[in-house]
Amino acid sequence: MYTKEIMVLTIASITAGASAGDVYLSEADLIAEMGAGYTHNDFSSVSDGAVDSLDYDFGTFAYEITTGPIPTSGLYNEGGVISTASNFDSIVINFTSGNVHAIGANVWATDPGFDPAGALMLVTLSDGTVEAFPSGGPSAFYGYTSDMIITSVEIRAVGFLSPRYATMDNLYVGTTGDYPIVPLPPAAWAGIGMLGLMSARRSMRRS
Repeated sequence: MYTKEIMVLTIASITAGASAGDVYLSEADLIAEMGAGYTHNDFSSVSDGAVDSLDYDFGTFAYEITTGPIPTSGLYNEGGVISTASNFDSIVINFTSGNVHAIGANVWATDPGFDPAGALMLVTLSDGTVEAFPSGGPSAFYGYTSDMIITSVEIRAVGFLSPRYATMDNLYVGTTGDYPIVPLPPAAWAGIGMLGLMSARRSMRRS
């Protein structure tokens, strides 16, 4: 089992990765950058419980939400928010419309009962950027714009002592004023995640 010190060193090494764009910690700032070229998904129609994946097509932007890379146990959602069935899993968004230059969402960690919990959040984009930040609860917002087409995003929660699950709501997908909304051929997804320290699985709905 990894010690806390080893995990901290690992995180410090990956956060030094290349960045092709800008980070936004404000929903309003990201929306201003995207202008009219975006879609918003509040997941209000998502049913509670387990599902393998979710597919969305808004005409201009399309994507699949699933889990990965190991053991891909599927999503487990509650109260209109997206999460995972296993804390070994991450939330993975694969963009299939080939025109995404901006993404943003409320991103935080939950415990097995879906309550907000302390953890380190790791967000990995297909352009090689990795961002690490403490889980700030349901109001914490993370947004990103890239001069490269974004083909995937992976969101992982890392808890040092207890199982933690990546959780997401209010997903924004779009482009920026610098890039017109022009559909391109789908690009292949590749993402590498980190395993959590403890294995746990949501097997039933928690109150």
